[in-house]
Amino acid sequence: LLSSTLVVENSVKLAELFQINQTIIGIFILGIGTGLPEFSVMVMSIRQKTMSLSLGDLLGSNIVDILLATGLGGIISEFVVDKNLILFDIPFLFVVTLITLLFFYYKQNLTRRDGVILFLLFIGYAIIKIGYVG
Repeated sequence: LLSSTLVVENSVKLAELFQINQTIIGIFILGIGTGLPEFSVMVMSIRQKTMSLSLGDLLGSNIVDILLATGLGGIISEFVVDKNLILFDIPFLFVVTLITLLFFYYKQNLTRRDGVILFLLFIGYAIIKIGYVG
């Protein structure tokens, strides 16, 4: 709880300091920070040839983040969702999830080419989010 409090307080200060939307800080700085453990598990599972563990971790963490964390957050305190999240970020999440699902469904694996496509989608998302949607 202490570290979470520090992260939230400092994230708000950072957004105010740079005069940017708190959502940008949440998506990029906190989102990448919370994604690093999954990336570490991915690297280790590649080394140990246990990709199912890595994929389970990625899917599990996303399901937990969306359902458990958001659900419990809503139970504890109602919150207002920024219009840009509803109009851009959440639809983008659905589209990218569908693309990833199609990669897995049709090929039963994820190739380097698929990884490059997903990475470029993230870069495109970041450019659009920071440059236009904010």
